[in-house]
Parts: sequence; C-alpha cells; structure tokens
Amino acid sequence: MELLEEIIQKGFKTLGPMKVIRPVTAIKAIAMKHKLFNGGTGCYTLYGVEIKVHEATREQAITIAILEFIRWSSMML
Repeated sequence: MELLEEIIQKGFKTLGPMKVIRPVTAIKAIAMKHKLFNGGTGCYTLYGVEIKVHEATREQAITIAILEFIRWSSMML
C-alpha cells in the first residue's frame, strides 16, 4: 500500500506542472476511478456529492432539533 501511495504522489507531482491532459487520458482516469470505487459516489459529480452531503447534514440538524423539542415538550408535561 505504501508503494502505491508513493507512486500516486509522484504522479500527482508530475501532473502539477502539466498545462494540458489529453481527453483520452482523462477518460481513462475516470474509468479507473469508477472501477476502483465501484461507482462509490453514486455516479454523482463532485458538486453533486457536495450537495448530497449538505442535504444529509441539514436533515440531521433538523432531526436533532425536532428530537430536542420533543424531549423538552415531554419534560414540560
């Protein structure tokens, strides 16, 4: 695993100064990511994943507020 991480880091450093990446290379990278993560992002773009995380966080906050209200209301009875 450490060897793979080292290769990935060196590849990342190499890509940094590159101004252009060929579309074929980008498509291969997308396909490889999909295979590695088995579509782990649910086929969402990064922006789509951020929206899903934001929605889940909002839903969790609302649920917590409702549960606190219920607990507070039951204590008042």
